[in-house]
Amino acid sequence: MSDFDSKKALDRLGAFARDSAGSLQDKAAEIRKKKNKAAQDLLRPEEIVDMFALYGRKLTEMDHPVEEAVLYYKQGDRCLKNASGADLAQIEYDDILDCTHFSIPEKDWLLGEKNMRAMILAKPAYIGMCLAIQRPIEAVLDDMAMIIGQNVLIAPREKKAIEKALRGRFAVMIEDQNVLVVGRTFYEAFTALTVLEKAAELFLKADVLGGGIPVPPMRAALEHRVYTMKYSKAEESHKLRETSTGSDAADEASASPAVSKPESMSEDEWNKRCQLVAYGKKMLETGLVQGTWGNLSVRLDDNYMLVTPSGLDYNRLSPLDEVKVEIATGEYEGDLKPTSETAFHCGLYAMRQDVGAILHTHSKYCAVFAAAHMPLEIEDPALAEAFGTDLLPIAAYGLSGTKTLAKNILQVMGTAPGCLMRNHGMIAVGNDLEHAFDRCLKMEQAAEAGVERRWQALLEEELEEDAED
Repeated sequence: MSDFDSKKALDRLGAFARDSAGSLQDKAAEIRKKKNKAAQDLLRPEEIVDMFALYGRKLTEMDHPVEEAVLYYKQGDRCLKNASGADLAQIEYDDILDCTHFSIPEKDWLLGEKNMRAMILAKPAYIGMCLAIQRPIEAVLDDMAMIIGQNVLIAPREKKAIEKALRGRFAVMIEDQNVLVVGRTFYEAFTALTVLEKAAELFLKADVLGGGIPVPPMRAALEHRVYTMKYSKAEESHKLRETSTGSDAADEASASPAVSKPESMSEDEWNKRCQLVAYGKKMLETGLVQGTWGNLSVRLDDNYMLVTPSGLDYNRLSPLDEVKVEIATGEYEGDLKPTSETAFHCGLYAMRQDVGAILHTHSKYCAVFAAAHMPLEIEDPALAEAFGTDLLPIAAYGLSGTKTLAKNILQVMGTAPGCLMRNHGMIAVGNDLEHAFDRCLKMEQAAEAGVERRWQALLEEELEEDAED
């Protein structure tokens, strides 16, 4: 080999060494970055205790309190759970165990799962009824389709069976009379549990109206995929909520931060922003909505409305979080996005000058009629007189947040004070928020009366048949 060839070979070798060193340095930097991120994701011991205590207590405060449950949380490559027999209402440090090496099928699944970090194993009342009769729960409302999937299957308590049943779903019913719900956070897992318990109740009670009609499978899959892929950055704020002490004082301190009216804002706009905050909380307190579901708006003037933002907890909203939207175009001001259902709010204000406020909820009893694809009967003469009709219409199904859904709503509303939406929920309108909220409560009251009368009659009939047998 000539000196020239030798020099070229050495140059190539040197370049290769430099490139390799650079690649190795880049690789090392990437590994360090991943390790730092993983370390940042780990919670401190006191945060873990606060998180278990908060969600243990929330389980005992459900409409039908859960007295026994197991909460699992993946901390790095470890798995933690509360001890069996621990008081859910008062979980303490000594009640939390490292169960990494325990023989538990669902724990094994969680440790092998890339995206999920939290699980709750429990048996709320109506899910328990479905388990007792071995009846898989179908998504007859799209909030269940979004958060959980098109249905919840029944599987044995085995890792492979659980893994199979959870494909495309956030919950599975276990043959030993429990339901397992999963989430990327405890907030998401608990929300899934509350939505599923409501779904189980209306799934069963829809039988009295001829049976619930499931969301079409392809649409249910799409709803769930959109929810999973668009996991809002806004919901990351709930990590703060998870690791709070959960005390009333802490909740009050974290809710609706104190803000002042900007000098450039009119008194009328400021007052309406404050009213939206107040009525959002009332919707939560009265059970008309769960989590961040539902939305409400108020007309600001002929050209603009104020509407709740997308994906933010009503308890944490401030007046300045409400979004100003142009009615004619749907264009909005500020950094926060308006609710995904902005289209039908704009459409209703444009179509009806008498509408000054709109409430959209997923309230339970109206949802039973919506699941059965039935208009809402107003059996109470006093309520029928208040509404000016004894039958409120139901809109055809449309995917959440689409123009199709908005079009279907506008087609049936006419001059009605409200309507139902197939597999979705209900809408009430009024000349102001107080009026719309009152109508919302009255619609739920009318729906409850119609469902419960039939439900009790069905239970009595079954008891009589059992007695005869």
